[in-house]
Amino acid sequence: MARLFACALLALQVLAAPATAATAEAAPRDIRDIRGPLQLQFSPPFVMTGGVTILLAGLLYFRRRPRRPGLSAMPEAVANEPDTTELLTRLSEDFRQGRCAGDQAIARLDALLRNELEIRAEIPAPQSTTLELSIHLDQSMWLDAETRAQLARFLALCDRVKFSAHSPSESEVEATLATVRTVCDRIPPRQSA
Repeated sequence: MARLFACALLALQVLAAPATAATAEAAPRDIRDIRGPLQLQFSPPFVMTGGVTILLAGLLYFRRRPRRPGLSAMPEAVANEPDTTELLTRLSEDFRQGRCAGDQAIARLDALLRNELEIRAEIPAPQSTTLELSIHLDQSMWLDAETRAQLARFLALCDRVKFSAHSPSESEVEATLATVRTVCDRIPPRQSA
């Protein structure tokens, strides 16, 4: 407490001391020694580094930016890739033998169906949300009402598994396998240009 009081007293003495005339007369002499900014003969390194960084960022942006939806090429089916029926059979066997958990099976089925929809029906399914995909599928003429209802249940289950950490039961996985088979069988073949 005493130290605090001593510091406060010293601060008051410094503030209360009158400014002397000597300091007012010495001020112009001190200012004469101050020089203006120096003119540089070269660019500072941070300017060059910043310019190179902006150039590289621009190049990366233009290289990685998404292409317009109308200009992207549709992926072509490769002859040595297994067909959808074979993939579904393998996935079903892996699930029944315990080599694939239920949530993994649902995620694989979702990816498989979305890829098939993109390749064969030309629906941008992999990058679409569930709502956007439902709108696309509602506009499709090749699905009947019952299959649309099954597909809506499948997409809702996929969202629960992906976003809510839902563990599907065996019956749910079996039902989704049947739904994906049905939808893949009904997707019309892709029209070749």
